[in-house]
Parts: sequence; C-alpha cells; structure tokens
Amino acid sequence: MLTDLTYPKEIETNKIVANASNNADFFQKAGKLCFFFQVSDVRQQQRIKSWLSEYSDNFNFSIVLLGVGFTPDLEGISKEFTVFSKKDFDFFGRKGKRMGEWVQHHYFDTFISFDRFLYKKGIEFVKSVNSKIKIGAGRPGQSWFYDLNIEYSKSMSYADFFTWAMKYFLELNIKL
Repeated sequence: MLTDLTYPKEIETNKIVANASNNADFFQKAGKLCFFFQVSDVRQQQRIKSWLSEYSDNFNFSIVLLGVGFTPDLEGISKEFTVFSKKDFDFFGRKGKRMGEWVQHHYFDTFISFDRFLYKKGIEFVKSVNSKIKIGAGRPGQSWFYDLNIEYSKSMSYADFFTWAMKYFLELNIKL
C-alpha cells in the first residue's frame, strides 16, 4: 500500500485540532509505535526534545535517533531511546552489526519517520525496520519504502507533521 498525501497548503495545521481524544485514539490504534529522527545539530535536538516532552509521559512509543555528524542525546525525556551514528554503518553505508541486531529484535506496528532529508544511511535504516506500516516524508523517487507518504514542507514543525500523520492514519481507518 503506497499512499502519497500532499500537505494542503490552504488549510492551516492549527485548524486541525490535535485534541486529547484524537491523540488517545491514534496511540491506541497505532499499536507498538516508533518515532525516527535524523539529528544533525544541537538546535534540532532541542526541538525534538521539546516536542517529545508533550507526549512522553502520556503515551507509549519508542524513539530512534540517527546522528548525522552529531551524537544526539535525549537526556531528560522519560522514554527509552536508541541512538545510532555513522559508526553503525559499514564503509558502503549498509547497516552494521549493532544496528542489524537491533532491527532483528525490534518490531513495530507503526513506524513514523520525521526525517525530511533522507540521507543514504537514513534510507538504509528506514528500509530495514520491521513494521506493519511506515509513515514518512520522502522525496520524489525516494518514497517507495513508505506506506503513507506525507509532504513535509519546510514550514512544518514536528507537531504539524505528526498532526497530519495522525489525521490521515485515522481518516484512512488503517487496521493493523
């Protein structure tokens, strides 16, 4: 199932109210959930921490960070998280032993990639994750490994993207 959804520019994201009822409904239907971020600097890490803090105490999900020229850390977030770096890939950009073992031992019902750039190593990781459904924002020609592809505009925050992911997931009535 491949679905490309374009971010409706005429609708402001804040008009889609991500209320507690919608959040709870999504987290219940999404099953075992994983959020993926590629992190390249401290500012981006801070934005991720700030956004995750809104959900970390109330809902169950896993977090995976891929450091791109930077080693991320989410200290202070009350969730378990996994950090990978360039050391977790071989010379050719394929996943290395530690990442391979992690992928082999983790399965998710819903995997959401918040990465809008999709560098080669990020693509390698996302493709290898075991999940019933993968939601993300791929570039043209790079979205074939997502089941639900949402356009991620430069002006969208993590909260905006997640609101759209929840909206489409619930509207499409995806059964896992």
